[in-house]
Amino acid sequence: MNLPNQLTVLRILLTPAFAAVFFIDSVWGKLGALAISLACELTDLLDGILARRMNLITDFGKLVDPLADSMSRFTFALCLVMAGWGDLWMILVLFYRDSLVASLRVFSAAHSIVMAARSSGKVKAIFQFIVINLVLIFVVTEAWIVRRGAPIDLGGLVVNSELLHRSGWWAMVIMAAVTGLSGVDYIIGARQVLRKLRL
Repeated sequence: MNLPNQLTVLRILLTPAFAAVFFIDSVWGKLGALAISLACELTDLLDGILARRMNLITDFGKLVDPLADSMSRFTFALCLVMAGWGDLWMILVLFYRDSLVASLRVFSAAHSIVMAARSSGKVKAIFQFIVINLVLIFVVTEAWIVRRGAPIDLGGLVVNSELLHRSGWWAMVIMAAVTGLSGVDYIIGARQVLRKLRL
């Protein structure tokens, strides 16, 4: 197994580790979850760069890399929702979008049609990266506030659990909206494939 594929597999293995560490009730547990999330994003960046520069693009990588992305980000978002930082419908948007795009890719391949990646997919990935790690920073901050037993005063702006949760919730709303719009964009871009459906 080449290095880019090893990094992809590492990302898959780190995903359940995130879930285990995230629910440790301590500042260090939350910091560990943030570190794992950032490590996953780093491996996602590196495996793509190395595969292209070293000409190590394989069928395994084409199949497993998108799976690793979906598994990791879905798990991270699910943990945040379970901890009260978002709502169930946000997770459903992520799940439905990824399931839809995966199904369209399979159907396209079955009809010898290459469904190209769309720019909305990259925008979606960037928003998910930013929002998930931003909310994880909020999670770490809240754990620290609980530990010190007092909110943080930033020169008139009082940072407490309520402010962090409200800000985190709206960030998750934006992420879900961008993810949903990406799904709609893929449907529009797959008109050639959808015409082959016999309803």
